Amino acid sequence: MEAAAASTSRPRIEGDREREIYHATLELIVETGYDKLTLDAVANRAKASKATLYRRWSSKSDLVLDAVSCLEMHPPTLPDTGSLRGDLMAMAASKGMLEPERADVFCGLATAMYRDSELREQLTSRFVDPRENHLRSLLQRAQDRGEVRPEADLDLLCMVIPALVLFQLNFGTPGHLPPDFVVKVVDEVLLPAVQAPCA
Repeated sequence: MEAAAASTSRPRIEGDREREIYHATLELIVETGYDKLTLDAVANRAKASKATLYRRWSSKSDLVLDAVSCLEMHPPTLPDTGSLRGDLMAMAASKGMLEPERADVFCGLATAMYRDSELREQLTSRFVDPRENHLRSLLQRAQDRGEVRPEADLDLLCMVIPALVLFQLNFGTPGHLPPDFVVKVVDEVLLPAVQAPCA
């Protein structure tokens, strides 16, 4: 009985209508940021019923988490080219959180993630940790092969590429990532950092 009541109180929104609402939510996050986002604004942008949105999502954060989920940021298959550089290039070529449109969304959520610990934890566990763990596994494998010095801080190194990409997207070439940028970060920053210094 309770399950039936829950299903009627949270109507399902599926297919194109659902995608339109998520798309409108993501657009508004980029344009106005999380703080100014409202369910009313999403309803207006998506030309959806406000009552339906309010019944389906009990809070703004619930809607945002569902909308970000549609970005499909699951880590790709762990590449295995036989070298650290080859693996990093294969990872850089795959779709993921480092694409400008995805980075723009997370930039729009930045202040909220700073202020709202619960939202930060949910976003981090769903979307950031999986990719960071993916990169760490790649670095760990390279370390086991002897390509990364034994004392290297793998947790710190995992932050290098995402941090520089986000900085470039915000301050270097806003909204645009030069096609060779990640290659330069790998060759000029990350690889020199993991290698043992010459005697």
